[in-house]
Amino acid sequence: MKAWLRTLLLLLFFAVAHGSADAQTLVHAEFPKYPPLARSARIEGQVRVKLTIGTDGKVVSANAISGPKMLHKSVEESASKWIYAASSAEGATEIKFNFQLGGEPVASACATISFDPPARVQVRSNPPQVNTVTDKARVPPKKN
Repeated sequence: MKAWLRTLLLLLFFAVAHGSADAQTLVHAEFPKYPPLARSARIEGQVRVKLTIGTDGKVVSANAISGPKMLHKSVEESASKWIYAASSAEGATEIKFNFQLGGEPVASACATISFDPPARVQVRSNPPQVNTVTDKARVPPKKN
């Protein structure tokens, strides 16, 4: 009887420590790119996306529910490629993607991604470099 009770307690501990079979465990994530047009327009902000997850763990739908519209497509496309552990029932979750510009302006659109599982992704990029063109026809001649 004591061995049976010990086994039951170990099983309960294992289930609590590792989550149940139906818990949403992220297996694979694709991260969004900072859209070039949004970067050029210096659009920043948080996009919340609601995911519906099928029993096979694949995302059935990814719908942005708030945040700057220019960032929605990038978030929806990347989140739709996420894969969770298979489950006995469909599930849903909400992920927050934070887009932020900072640092010195650069020409390339390189972004740094940080992931705070299970529900937050930070996308950081430098602002775009502004190219100025001087039109010599409009510049008054220098006086000597």
